[in-house]
Amino acid sequence: MTKRTLVYVLCAAALAACEDKKSGGDTPAPSASAAPSASAVAVAAPSAPPSASASASAAASASVAPPALSAPPTAVFVDVTAKTPAPVKLAGCDEVAMTFTSGRGLALDQSLAPGDVLLASGVGSFDVKGEGLAVIARVSPKTCEPPKAITRKLVRGSAKELTWAGGQMHAHLDVEKEASPDLYVGRLEGTAPVAEHTHPGTWEIIAAVQAAGVFTLNGAPQKLEARGIVVVPPDTKHSWRPAPGSKLVAIQMYAPPGPEQRFKKLALDDAADGGTK
Repeated sequence: MTKRTLVYVLCAAALAACEDKKSGGDTPAPSASAAPSASAVAVAAPSAPPSASASASAAASASVAPPALSAPPTAVFVDVTAKTPAPVKLAGCDEVAMTFTSGRGLALDQSLAPGDVLLASGVGSFDVKGEGLAVIARVSPKTCEPPKAITRKLVRGSAKELTWAGGQMHAHLDVEKEASPDLYVGRLEGTAPVAEHTHPGTWEIIAAVQAAGVFTLNGAPQKLEARGIVVVPPDTKHSWRPAPGSKLVAIQMYAPPGPEQRFKKLALDDAADGGTK
């Protein structure tokens, strides 16, 4: 092989190496695949047992809790019967709110009728007796001084009714910030849809006593029926579309309180407009 031929061979090899490097050779490029994101939707099945509601709240915990809470709030429907008392456990900084949606009950020596809300905190447990359906919610404040004994506060369901949307929506703001700085509890009912919105820094729980429609949370629509529970993380878009001719009756909670104050303005605006909005 002559010197000139050898130069041609070396140049050809170099060119081939360059082309192979540009095309990636025989090694395939790694493919990027997005991991499925955890759903923020938490809708309990109708007539779900407490464990189902607990798993629903666990789904909502994928979002970061606001600074005021150390964990996402939870809620559950409980069938209260005289034969089988429902035990409620308390620990640490947890605050429990209980209200009957039908029937009557007795807890911590306090008689409870629909609309009444019993707030309890401390260490220990207590029984709930009576006949009816109750909602028990729990919030976990991030900081507190846990009492050594159980403390209680009873808020009677005497809050005046607020009406808006031309008489289609109604609310009773039973437990506001003055009664509990960590949890709002109120009664909500109506036939109007609720447009998409968010609650910055606040969790919302809807415990549906009566419902038929679609609750859309973070773009995911799901059916909401009686005894369904929806947990809405902070800053998450959500909306409600009732089925034609249906009515929503629910216990509504915010942790921490705040968004419920808009109902007062809606009611004032509605009254000023002659109830036509």
